[in-house]
Order: sequence, then structure tokens, then C-alpha cells
Amino acid sequence: MSQNAVPMPGQGHTLRTCRICGDARLEQLTAREMMFGTRDVFTYFECKSCGCVQIAEYPTNIGRYYPEEYYSFHAAASIGVPVSWRGRAKEWVAWQVLSRSRRLAARHLQSDAARKVITRSPLLSIYRDYLPGVGSRILDVGCGAGELVKELRLIHCYQAFGADPYIPHDIQDRGRLLVRKAWLHEVEGTFDCVSFHHVLEHMPHQLEVLRKTRTLLSPAGLAIVRVPVAGSHAWKRYRENWVQLDAPRHFYLHSENSLRMIADRAGFDVRAVVHDSTAMQFWGSELYLRDIPLTDSRSPAAKGPSVFTEAELTHFATQAGELNAAGCGDQLLAVLAPKRG
Repeated sequence: MSQNAVPMPGQGHTLRTCRICGDARLEQLTAREMMFGTRDVFTYFECKSCGCVQIAEYPTNIGRYYPEEYYSFHAAASIGVPVSWRGRAKEWVAWQVLSRSRRLAARHLQSDAARKVITRSPLLSIYRDYLPGVGSRILDVGCGAGELVKELRLIHCYQAFGADPYIPHDIQDRGRLLVRKAWLHEVEGTFDCVSFHHVLEHMPHQLEVLRKTRTLLSPAGLAIVRVPVAGSHAWKRYRENWVQLDAPRHFYLHSENSLRMIADRAGFDVRAVVHDSTAMQFWGSELYLRDIPLTDSRSPAAKGPSVFTEAELTHFATQAGELNAAGCGDQLLAVLAPKRG
């Protein structure tokens, strides 16, 4: 089915074939909004061919489900604050890591400062592993207040920028544009990397998004896509109570197969796939089974006492690591490279 035929808000539950592969073998399920606990009910379908799970109808009032307290909208208090000499020292260590000065970096990776930098923002290692260096021009799509973009600039990736249509206005950092209030189709330029960290699943027109991304990349550029994974152990175990279903904010929950399919149609080769799920796939889903919202004071995400013991949380983390190693985690990172020719 053409992406142009995707049901638009207000058309009702018109989904009859998978929007990704066009197959009509769809299994219906219902899921509740449980991050904030409104418990509003939404219809989803799982394609029995490609494995993609997709919302039946895009909500007309989707803004209601992104309240001010939604986690990605909040900028850290440190934006625009001068960095101390200790902070500069940590930045220098991280710069050595990300700039691929491997001999020098290897010596400093043993230091507490280096370990703290990588631990503080483990996503930085993704850019280290797949980009040529700190001079790379990076666009982070759907970045909210731009916390990751700020982290990249702190370690001297000065050509990192963000774009998000839902922030109230452009965000500046020390006199320079950090995040532009813009939809992806409004972005122009050429980038060495376009990244989507748990963003693609929120976007309605999947094929158009990836095709637009391809036009923004330099010939040797890469797209980094991190998404939840339908077909994973957690999906099969929890189904409508799977925390990463996240109704209604997640429009698409790709299987690895459906993600590869749509990437191919958009002109990409999949260069690498890494599962990077966390313990939340268990404790978040177990909360929903108990009718407890993710933002409840009893959630491990809150600061108060949790409904889970430390032993249970440790077990969840161990299970997540084992599933990642087996390629069955409930989220993955895919590195996409434009096809040649």
C-alpha cells in the first residue's frame, strides 16, 4: 500500500492492509495509555506477514498525550552555563575517544574521567563507532530540548544540530542554534549523520521519512535509527501490556524484518543491527499488568520506593543483557547506509 493511502485522522478504523508490506493478514489488539495513566483505549494491528504493529488510526488530539512533563521536552539546567576547568578536562578526554585517536584514547580510557563521560551519556559511543570524527555534521531528529545535541557539542562535535516540531520555539545554546523548531521535511542541508533515537515510531509516514533522510545525507553519510522491536521476547510475553507499545504515542512498532523492508524501499542498506534493550521492558510491562502507570510514584522511574525489590530489578537487567546478546531485545539500533548507484 502506498504511504499516501495511509488513513488520516478522522477517517475511522479504515486499516485493512499493512501500511508497510500491504498484506491483509492483520490481528487486532487494544492497548491503553499507561505512561500517564489516562487509560484511554486504542486499536492496533499486528501484520502476520512482516510483523509490524501499527496503530489503526492516528489520534486527532495527539498533542494531549505529550503534556509539558513529557520527558524529552525538558532542557537541562546546564545549557548556557560556563564549563569549569574540570569539565573541560573531561571534554578533552571524551574528544580523544570520539576523534578516533585510538592510541591516545586507549591510555585515557582507563581514567575515571573518561569512564564518567561515557557513563553519563552512553549514546556518545554510537557516534564514536560509526562516524569518522568530531567534525561530522550531525542532525538529531525529534530531539526535544536537545540534551544529546548539547552533549555532542560539549565534546567538540560543534556541527551537531537538532530539529523538533513540538518544542515551543528554537533553542539557543551559548548564542548558537541548538534545536530548530521544524518538521523533518522543512530541514535542508547535507549531513554526515541523521539520527532518530526512539523517534521514528512516533512518525506517521514511515517511507517518506526515510526517503527524506536519504536526501539529507552526504554520499558516505549514515542514518542511525533506534526503535522498539515487535516480535521481541517482551512483545510476545506482554502483548498489549508491553511498555514499549506506548499507546497512542507510538504509531509503528517495527519488527526487524519490517524495518529492513522499509529501509530497502527508501534506498538504504542495513549496515549493522545491535540490540540495546534495558530492564524497563520487564519492570515497565509488569507495572502495566498491575494497572500501575509508568509515572506512578511506585515505578522504578520515580524516586520513591518501588514495587520491585532490588533483586528483581537486578534480575530484569540480567535478562535484558542476555536477550540483547541473543538478538531478542525489545529495542534495537540500526545503522543505514545509502545504496550505491
